[in-house]
Amino acid sequence: MDECLLQQYPEIERDHFWWVSRRELVRRLIGEAGLGTGPSVLDVGCGSGVLARELSTAGAAVSAVDVASHPDWGTGDRSPQFLEGDYLELAESLGTFDCLLALDVMEHIEDEGAFAGSLRKNLRPGGLAIVTVPAYQWMWSGHDDINQHFRRYTKRRLLTALEGGDLEVTRCGYIFFGLIVPKIVSKGTERLRDDDGVGVPSAPLNRGALTYFRWEHRLANRFRNFLPAGTSVIAVCRRRP
Repeated sequence: MDECLLQQYPEIERDHFWWVSRRELVRRLIGEAGLGTGPSVLDVGCGSGVLARELSTAGAAVSAVDVASHPDWGTGDRSPQFLEGDYLELAESLGTFDCLLALDVMEHIEDEGAFAGSLRKNLRPGGLAIVTVPAYQWMWSGHDDINQHFRRYTKRRLLTALEGGDLEVTRCGYIFFGLIVPKIVSKGTERLRDDDGVGVPSAPLNRGALTYFRWEHRLANRFRNFLPAGTSVIAVCRRRP
């Protein structure tokens, strides 16, 4: 990932409506999964660790892996256990977990089959995995280049990759429907802008967008396979016994 972008990520992950609303959806899905009290969670590609810390504070036993370290990951008895390194290299030594999170990670991995297979190995029988990826190759933009993505996904492609790793996908669909038009506009105008479009929006816009996407994600979660279109694909998986 671009070094300048990496330095901005702690603030962006903490405050941006996209990150906040996605964290809330993921926490809701974990809560509805019936994993019991204090489940063990592995957050793969945890970034600056905002979600890992939230889950740890809520009582989960959290381990988190990322290729880059962040100074604000935190320490203490209730803090997650953070590991710096390549997940595919560390996977064999990590053990198994009740819940795996791979939130916008798979698109960074050239060998998606190996990645899906490692998720299965680290998931306990009956355990839950939540995977998100950016949607639609035709939406490829400079943001994907900056983030060093290999691909964007459709629902079908994500299903194929996860099932190829012997994961049972129980729900799969799209989220962030409301960002389709803004994403198209942004893609069309990116050559005219001096900035890369990365950063937290103004406070009023950020609050308004967060209110909307909280509503949209609640609506999406009412359907078995979320929404029929959106700028992200999300899958909920189980490991077969």
